[in-house]
Amino acid sequence: MEQSHKHGPVRDEFLAHETRGLVQGDKRSHAEEWRESEYPGEDQPSGDQGILPRDLRSAPPGMTPEDVDERAELGRFLGRGAFPGDRDRLLVVAMEHEATDAVIRRLRSLPPGETFRNLQEVAQTLGLGVESRRT
Repeated sequence: MEQSHKHGPVRDEFLAHETRGLVQGDKRSHAEEWRESEYPGEDQPSGDQGILPRDLRSAPPGMTPEDVDERAELGRFLGRGAFPGDRDRLLVVAMEHEATDAVIRRLRSLPPGETFRNLQEVAQTLGLGVESRRT
């Protein structure tokens, strides 16, 4: 390693260590970890929430942004493996995935004995908007 004329060897080594992560790879340098920002905790809001006002978000034709949010929340706790399934099966899967109380309440309001092939059928039965097909 070449020594600079401005600094001594100790200072050169310190500067090399400080920039090593940036020079050798596409990742953050851990030379001064205290300068790095921390990620939000599970119960803390992330910085990207509220960038767009709720009324400016897009939704497919036939749905509102709230419909999209509710269906996404249902899908988050059900997944593809829950289908086809009736109300009781969907409730079991949702509870296994530690669904929120709101999701459990929504699923309990489904009619008993009816089999749902996919999340869209669940959303329609719950009165949520669904995408309309393109013509």
